Amino acid sequence: GTPTLALIERAAARFFGIRTYAAHMNGLIAGADNAGPVLWLARRAETKPIDPGMWDNLVAGGIGHDFDARGALEKECWEEAGIGADLVAQLVPRGTLDVLREVPEGIQCETLFTFDLTLPDSFIPVNQDGEV
Repeated sequence: GTPTLALIERAAARFFGIRTYAAHMNGLIAGADNAGPVLWLARRAETKPIDPGMWDNLVAGGIGHDFDARGALEKECWEEAGIGADLVAQLVPRGTLDVLREVPEGIQCETLFTFDLTLPDSFIPVNQDGEV
Protein backbone atom coordinates (compact mmCIF):
# COMPACT_ATOMS: atom_id res chain seq x y z
CA GLY A 1 0.00 0.00 0.00
CA THR A 2 2.98 2.34 0.09
CA PRO A 3 4.25 4.25 -2.94
CA THR A 4 6.84 2.54 -5.16
CA LEU A 5 10.33 3.80 -4.42
CA ALA A 6 12.19 1.99 -7.20
CA LEU A 7 11.78 -0.71 -9.83
CA ILE A 8 14.34 -3.35 -10.76
CA GLU A 9 14.24 -5.70 -13.73
CA ARG A 10 12.97 -9.06 -12.44
CA ALA A 11 15.82 -10.89 -14.20
CA ALA A 12 18.34 -8.94 -12.09
CA ALA A 13 16.70 -9.77 -8.76
CA ARG A 14 18.65 -13.02 -8.21
CA PHE A 15 21.98 -11.20 -8.42
CA PHE A 16 20.92 -9.13 -5.40
CA GLY A 17 18.90 -11.78 -3.53
CA ILE A 18 15.74 -9.68 -3.87
CA ARG A 19 12.44 -11.49 -3.35
CA THR A 20 10.43 -12.05 -6.52
CA TYR A 21 6.89 -13.31 -7.00
CA ALA A 22 5.49 -15.82 -9.45
CA ALA A 23 2.20 -17.57 -10.17
CA HIS A 24 2.04 -21.29 -10.96
CA MET A 25 -0.92 -23.33 -12.12
CA ASN A 26 -1.54 -27.05 -11.90
CA GLY A 27 -3.50 -28.08 -14.99
CA LEU A 28 -5.66 -31.03 -13.94
CA ILE A 29 -7.84 -33.49 -15.83
CA ALA A 30 -10.43 -35.08 -13.52
CA GLY A 31 -9.54 -38.64 -14.56
CA ALA A 32 -11.83 -41.40 -15.70
CA ASP A 33 -13.30 -44.22 -13.62
CA ASN A 34 -12.26 -42.68 -10.28
CA ALA A 35 -8.59 -43.14 -11.23
CA GLY A 36 -7.80 -39.76 -9.73
CA PRO A 37 -6.71 -36.55 -11.39
CA VAL A 38 -4.11 -36.40 -14.14
CA LEU A 39 -1.58 -33.56 -14.07
CA TRP A 40 -0.37 -31.80 -17.21
CA LEU A 41 3.32 -30.89 -17.15
CA ALA A 42 5.26 -28.53 -19.39
CA ARG A 43 8.90 -28.70 -20.40
CA ARG A 44 10.66 -25.36 -20.44
CA ALA A 45 12.16 -24.35 -23.77
CA GLU A 46 15.87 -25.06 -24.18
CA THR A 47 16.35 -21.36 -24.97
CA LYS A 48 15.09 -20.18 -21.54
CA PRO A 49 17.89 -18.57 -19.50
CA ILE A 50 16.64 -20.11 -16.24
CA ASP A 51 16.16 -23.87 -15.92
CA PRO A 52 16.12 -24.64 -19.67
CA GLY A 53 14.56 -27.98 -20.60
CA MET A 54 13.32 -28.63 -17.05
CA TRP A 55 9.82 -29.81 -16.17
CA ASP A 56 7.43 -27.13 -14.93
CA ASN A 57 3.80 -26.52 -14.10
CA LEU A 58 1.53 -26.35 -17.13
CA VAL A 59 1.46 -22.57 -16.72
CA ALA A 60 3.83 -20.42 -14.68
CA GLY A 61 5.27 -16.96 -14.81
CA GLY A 62 6.70 -14.09 -12.90
CA ILE A 63 4.46 -11.42 -11.47
CA GLY A 64 5.56 -8.09 -12.88
CA HIS A 65 4.99 -4.60 -11.56
CA ASP A 66 1.30 -3.58 -11.62
CA PHE A 67 0.08 -7.21 -11.80
CA ASP A 68 -1.43 -9.35 -9.08
CA ALA A 69 -1.01 -13.14 -9.01
CA ARG A 70 -4.29 -13.91 -10.74
CA GLY A 71 -3.79 -11.25 -13.43
CA ALA A 72 -0.29 -12.49 -14.22
CA LEU A 73 -1.53 -16.07 -14.42
CA GLU A 74 -4.44 -15.15 -16.68
CA LYS A 75 -1.95 -13.67 -19.16
CA GLU A 76 0.38 -16.67 -18.91
CA CYS A 77 -2.50 -19.15 -19.40
CA TRP A 78 -3.00 -17.93 -22.95
CA GLU A 79 0.69 -17.50 -23.77
CA GLU A 80 1.88 -20.85 -22.48
CA ALA A 81 -1.07 -23.19 -23.06
CA GLY A 82 -3.73 -21.44 -25.16
CA ILE A 83 -6.20 -21.44 -22.26
CA GLY A 84 -8.97 -18.94 -22.92
CA ALA A 85 -10.84 -16.63 -20.57
CA ASP A 86 -13.76 -19.04 -20.16
CA LEU A 87 -11.53 -21.63 -18.47
CA VAL A 88 -9.30 -19.09 -16.72
CA ALA A 89 -12.38 -17.85 -14.85
CA GLN A 90 -12.37 -21.22 -13.04
CA LEU A 91 -8.90 -20.84 -11.47
CA VAL A 92 -8.85 -21.94 -7.83
CA PRO A 93 -6.23 -20.33 -5.56
CA ARG A 94 -4.41 -22.91 -3.40
CA GLY A 95 -1.89 -20.93 -1.36
CA THR A 96 1.75 -19.94 -1.51
CA LEU A 97 5.15 -21.60 -1.42
CA ASP A 98 8.38 -19.85 -0.49
CA VAL A 99 11.60 -20.78 -2.29
CA LEU A 100 15.06 -19.91 -1.04
CA ARG A 101 17.96 -21.53 -2.91
CA GLU A 102 21.37 -20.74 -4.26
CA VAL A 103 21.48 -20.63 -8.06
CA PRO A 104 24.36 -19.87 -10.44
CA GLU A 105 23.26 -16.25 -10.84
CA GLY A 106 22.82 -15.61 -7.09
CA ILE A 107 19.98 -16.34 -4.69
CA GLN A 108 16.45 -17.29 -5.68
CA CYS A 109 14.18 -15.87 -3.01
CA GLU A 110 10.68 -16.22 -4.40
CA THR A 111 7.08 -16.54 -3.31
CA LEU A 112 4.97 -18.73 -5.60
CA PHE A 113 1.21 -18.21 -5.68
CA THR A 114 -0.33 -21.55 -6.62
CA PHE A 115 -3.58 -22.25 -8.44
CA ASP A 116 -5.41 -25.31 -9.74
CA LEU A 117 -7.48 -25.44 -12.91
CA THR A 118 -9.52 -28.48 -13.86
CA LEU A 119 -9.53 -28.79 -17.64
CA PRO A 120 -11.84 -30.74 -19.94
CA ASP A 121 -10.78 -34.32 -20.73
CA SER A 122 -10.29 -33.29 -24.35
CA PHE A 123 -8.00 -30.34 -23.54
CA ILE A 124 -4.65 -30.24 -25.35
CA PRO A 125 -2.33 -27.33 -24.47
CA VAL A 126 -1.11 -25.22 -27.38
CA ASN A 127 1.86 -22.97 -26.65
CA GLN A 128 1.58 -19.46 -28.09
CA ASP A 129 4.92 -17.85 -27.20
CA GLY A 130 7.61 -20.53 -27.58
CA GLU A 131 8.54 -20.64 -23.88
CA VAL A 132 7.41 -24.25 -23.40
